[in-house]
Amino acid sequence: MIKVSIIKRVKKNPYSKIFFQEIIAASLKVLKKPFLKGSLTILIVNPKEIRELNKEFRGLNKVTDVLTFPAEEKTRSFSFREKYLGEIVVCLPQARKHAKMYGYSLKEELRLIVSHGFLHLLGYTHKEKGKKDKMKLLEDKILQALKKTK
Repeated sequence: MIKVSIIKRVKKNPYSKIFFQEIIAASLKVLKKPFLKGSLTILIVNPKEIRELNKEFRGLNKVTDVLTFPAEEKTRSFSFREKYLGEIVVCLPQARKHAKMYGYSLKEELRLIVSHGFLHLLGYTHKEKGKKDKMKLLEDKILQALKKTK
């Protein structure tokens, strides 16, 4: 089981910790890693914060919907005594904007970007064509699995 911690830095976040835990659980099931142990943090931020992080760590001075910061291999969470996977940073206002732009609900958009970020924490990438296709296929499977829940 992956322990999920949520840090909210925006006022209007309609989703609970359980919502985010369900995304991670569905991801683990699709990946056939239901017993993987560890912890991660999901940080819900505003556009200014994610722009600053994007600029500092990726050299891109723009707002994005999600950033992922994998932990170093030897890092452990002191509170859970298990492997700390890292952080998924979600810009809620940007996710709302993308959901509207692409005709999704905010719930669907959050499921997509959080599962995408989680795959990055596990080492998946989309920098090369074959790896991009594999990651997209996994995201689609995770989203299908989540549609079967609530």
